[in-house]
Amino acid sequence: MNTKLTLAGVLALALAAPAFAQYGSDVQPVNGDANIPIYRVTVTERTTKAIDYRHKGGTTKLDFVGTSLLPEADGYAQVKSQTGRLDIQARFNHLESPQKFGPQYLTYVLWAITPEGRPVNLGEIIPKHNKDRSADIKVTSNLQAFGMIVTAEPYYAVTRPSDEVVLENEISPDIKANVEPIVARYEALGRNEYTVDLNPADLPAVTEGGKTPLNLLEAENALAIAKASGAEKYADATYQQAQDQLNEAENAYRKHENETAVGTPARSAAQMAEDARVIAIRKKHEDEVAAERREAEKRTEEARARADAEAQRAAQAKAEAQQAEQARLQADADRQAAGTGEATGRSCRTAGYGRTAAGGNS
Repeated sequence: MNTKLTLAGVLALALAAPAFAQYGSDVQPVNGDANIPIYRVTVTERTTKAIDYRHKGGTTKLDFVGTSLLPEADGYAQVKSQTGRLDIQARFNHLESPQKFGPQYLTYVLWAITPEGRPVNLGEIIPKHNKDRSADIKVTSNLQAFGMIVTAEPYYAVTRPSDEVVLENEISPDIKANVEPIVARYEALGRNEYTVDLNPADLPAVTEGGKTPLNLLEAENALAIAKASGAEKYADATYQQAQDQLNEAENAYRKHENETAVGTPARSAAQMAEDARVIAIRKKHEDEVAAERREAEKRTEEARARADAEAQRAAQAKAEAQQAEQARLQADADRQAAGTGEATGRSCRTAGYGRTAAGGNS
């Protein structure tokens, strides 16, 4: 069962695969190796099966099944345990063009998801132009326990998987290995993450057509996306390095140099562009946090000033009330004193009159 609670993941609502579940939230931090916050991401919780290879020798074979995004796709992987590493050899079939999911998607990436939910980019999957649209990949990993998924991505060097999950591993009952269920809560970038600041129709992969080599298109898209993310401002040095590498790749392509002369700097450009994008996102986040902190401090100071002013007004009102009470008491005392004096005067006058009258009688 698959449940999506975010607007960014509307397309993924129907995404279903064996032992698969996901829950979402529109804006969440990415807590990866560098604890780098990324905005506009969809936090996706997936429940799948993974193999613990730590005590597994020999070769383990497992199948891949397509999700509802690419139901015709399938594949398999062979994982061979070596001393200190795992060799992974996989084949996938019926991979349609990734651009069916949006113009920003140019390629596929194989991911390993650890039991702790950490995604690891294992490598790029490039479909062949044959009848089966197949693709092969051979990689090495030092992970010990993980599940695997395949996602559509804008370029090979992405550091977080998108939510366009097209395949995931399926562990059949006959696999003789330690199989552990994992709840892999990892951050999957929504389909608008890479194009929220630019029109997807303006990406080089769309405007240049199908003649430009894929690795060069990926690099051009990576720089366009990094620039739209603010990399020129927040990660200018890294972005400029990426631009230099892209210029080198484009010059080599224009001169009709060999594939290596084009591909090597192009892949470096894509990697540096991704680094610049992540740096820019982090710095923008830091700026927003600092701005929010300054605003909070300003509100605190204003609240303190209002409280101080209110306290002063209250103290002044209290002092005035005390003065008024003292004045009232003094007035009462004065009136009482005046009344006592007047009574004494009357008593004296009465007594004097009495003595005068008595004298006259004698």
